[in-house]
Amino acid sequence: MSILSWNCHGLANPRTVRLLLDIDQQYRPSLIFLSETLVKHDTVQKVTKQLGFAGCYAIDVQGHSGGIALLWRNDGAVHITNSCRNFIDFEVSNEQLGRWRYTGYYGFPERARRMEAWNMLRELSVASELPWCILGDFNDIVSLEEKRGGKQQPRRLMEGFWDAIMDSGLHDLGFTGDIFTWDRSRGTDKWVQERLDRGMLHRKVFEKRRRRFKFENIWIGERECRDIVQECWRQDGERDLMEKIMSCSLKLEEWSGGLIREMKVQIGKYRKEMQHYRSTRDTFEIQKYDAARWQFMRLLEKQEIFWRQRAKQFWLREGDRNSSFFHKYATTRKEHNKIKKLKDKHGEWKEENAEIQEVITEYFTELFSSVKDSMRLSPRIKFPVISDIQKEKLVTPIADEEVKAAVFAMHSDKSPGIDSLNPGFYQTYWEIVGQDVIKFCREFFQNGELPSGLNRTLVCLIPKVKHPKKVVDLRPISLCNMLMKILSKVMANRLTPTLNAIISEKQSAFIEGRLLTDNALIAYEVNHYIRRKTQGKVGVAGLKVDISKAYDRLEWSFIEEMLQRFDFPTLWVDRVMNCVKSVSYSFLRDGDVFGEIIPQRGVRQGDPISPFLYTRGLWFIARMYEALSCQIINYEKSEVGPNTNEEDMMEVCEILGVRQVQKPGKYLRMPMNMGSSKTEVFGFLIDRVQQRLKGWYGKDVSRAGKITLLSSAAQTIPSFWMNLFLIPVTICEEV
Repeated sequence: MSILSWNCHGLANPRTVRLLLDIDQQYRPSLIFLSETLVKHDTVQKVTKQLGFAGCYAIDVQGHSGGIALLWRNDGAVHITNSCRNFIDFEVSNEQLGRWRYTGYYGFPERARRMEAWNMLRELSVASELPWCILGDFNDIVSLEEKRGGKQQPRRLMEGFWDAIMDSGLHDLGFTGDIFTWDRSRGTDKWVQERLDRGMLHRKVFEKRRRRFKFENIWIGERECRDIVQECWRQDGERDLMEKIMSCSLKLEEWSGGLIREMKVQIGKYRKEMQHYRSTRDTFEIQKYDAARWQFMRLLEKQEIFWRQRAKQFWLREGDRNSSFFHKYATTRKEHNKIKKLKDKHGEWKEENAEIQEVITEYFTELFSSVKDSMRLSPRIKFPVISDIQKEKLVTPIADEEVKAAVFAMHSDKSPGIDSLNPGFYQTYWEIVGQDVIKFCREFFQNGELPSGLNRTLVCLIPKVKHPKKVVDLRPISLCNMLMKILSKVMANRLTPTLNAIISEKQSAFIEGRLLTDNALIAYEVNHYIRRKTQGKVGVAGLKVDISKAYDRLEWSFIEEMLQRFDFPTLWVDRVMNCVKSVSYSFLRDGDVFGEIIPQRGVRQGDPISPFLYTRGLWFIARMYEALSCQIINYEKSEVGPNTNEEDMMEVCEILGVRQVQKPGKYLRMPMNMGSSKTEVFGFLIDRVQQRLKGWYGKDVSRAGKITLLSSAAQTIPSFWMNLFLIPVTICEEV
C-alpha cells in the first residue's frame, strides 16, 4: 500500500488536475492526501471521479486559504475518525499490515500559530494505540539544512518543532531525491527553498517490528559503516545527540539490509572456489585459490563474531573458529528464553500471545505502583555522612577521561536498548562520537535535564527456572539506552569511593574490596552454633528471610530521603533522582516489544548505579525494614529452624507465615549444614563440571576453546565453594 501527500496549491487549476492524473498513473497510490486545495467538496468529488477512485473526504476552503482532502482507491478501505481544517485522521485495514492509523496533516502557515500546531501534534500522538503514520505539509523545519536562501529561521522555532516531534514519539522517514519540497522566487536572487513536507512514524511502529534492529559488531571493520557514522555526525552537526543517533541507526539499518544473508552466500561461493582450485598446479589458479581462501577465512571470522554477539559467552574469545559453538549456544539460549505460557493472578494458564502480554503488563503495573507517600525516616536513626572532600568530588565538572573510561569499561557485546547501538559502536567510533557524548554528560550535570524519551527502557524477561509458571519466575533485565547507561556508569564510578565510609562492614555485597562469601561464612557459623547447642531450657532457632523483588519495590521517596540523610549534595541527589524517576518501561518477549509503564517506584536491574542505591537501602532495611522501604518478604523462600521444641516452632511459623525446616538449605548457593559426609554434600561439583565438559556444545569448540572450557569448568566452578570450605580430596581428584 502506498500513500501520496501533496500540497497542490489549488485543485481548481486544470494543470494541477493533469499533473495529479500523471502522478497517479506513474505511482498508483492507494491513498492521496491533498492540502491547500482552495476548493469545496464538490470539486474534490469531480477530481475523484476523474482519477477513478472509490471515495473522498474533504474539508472546504475557508476564505482564500486552506482546504484539505483525502481520496482512496478502494471501497471500504478507509474509516475517518477525526478531522478539522488542519488534519484528517483515519484508519486503514490491510491484509499484510493489519490495522493502521494515518493522519494527513497541514500545519498553520502563520508563524504566530506555531505553538498551536505543535500542541496539536502532541494531542494527536495519544489519540490511539494503533501503529501511526503522519504525513503532509507541516510548514516547519527542524534544522538550518532544511532551508536555503532568505532569512535564517529563528532557532526557537526549529527547537519548538523538534521538541514537539520528540514529545509525540515520532521518527522522520527521511527522503530520496531533492530535500526541498517548497520554493519561492525560483531563479532569482530571492530564491528560497525549504523542506516543509515530511512523513513520520510513531516510535511504537519501529518497536513492534518482528526483528528489532541492533548494531552488529561484524560491521566494525567495514569502511562503509564508518562513512555512514561520519556522514551522520557531519551532516547533523546542528542537531542534538539524540537526533544524530536516531538518524545513524536508520541509515545503518537501511545500509545493512541483507548483509547477513549475503555473508552466508559469499561463504558458500568461496568454499566452492577453494574446492575447484584445490588440486591445481597452475600458477594463476593457485593465486585464485589463495585469494578465495583469504576471503573465506575473513568471512568465517565475521560469522564467528556474529554468533558470539548472540551467545553471550564472554569466557570464550573469538578467533579460534568457534562459530558452530556460538551458533548452537545462541540458538539454545533463544529457545530456553522463550515464554510459551503463563498463569495469571487467578491461577489460569494463558497461552495466546496477547493474553501473555496482558498478564506481564498487569503484573509489572502493580509491582511498580507506589504504596507509600507520607511516611518518613525517623530522626532518631543516626546516619553516617560523607566527607566534605567526597561531596566536592561528586559535583565537580565531568572530565573527558571519566566518560571515556565508563564507555570502554563495558563489554562490546552487551545488548543495546531501544537506541539499537551497543558499547562496541561507541568504543569503535569514539573519535567521531566521543565529544558529543561527553557534552551530553556535562550538560546533564549542569542543568539536570534529560532529552525526552532517553530513559525509555526495554525490559527483557529471562526465565529463572526451566519451566516458568508465573511472572515471578521471570527475571526482568533492563536494556537501557546506551547514552543513559554511559551517564549512569559515570555517576556510579563517582559514587563508589563513598561507599566504605557510609555502608556498614556487615554489608559485603556490591562494595569494592569486600567479599559476598563473608555473609555465607557468617550464616554457616551461626547455623553451626545453633545445631551444637543441645543443652539448656531455652532453644535457639534461626530465621532465614528472603526479600521479594527487592529492586522493584524500593520507594523513590525512601531513596531520596535516605540520600539526603547520608548528607549527599543537593545537586547530586537531584541528578540521581532525575535518572530514577524519568524512566519508563516497555517489555521484550520473543522479539516483540509491547506495553508501556510509567513506574512510581523501583530501580532497574542492569543500570550501573542501581546496586549502589540498593546497598544504601539495605543499610536502612536492617534497621526499620518493611514499614518504610516497602520491601516485602518472599514467604515461599523464608524459613525457620531448627533446635527448639516443636510447639514453639509451630507458633513462630504461624505468626511469621514462614516454613519450618529441620535442615537449613543453601544460602548464596552455599550449604549451611555439612552433615556426616562432606563427600555427599559436595558431590554436585563433579556433576556440574561433567555437565559443562560433556555437554552437547563441547564437541563444537576448537582445541584452544576446549582448553579454555576445561580451565573455566575445572577451576572456576569449584573455586567459589573453596573460598569457604575445604573440599574433600576425593572430590578434588575426581574433578
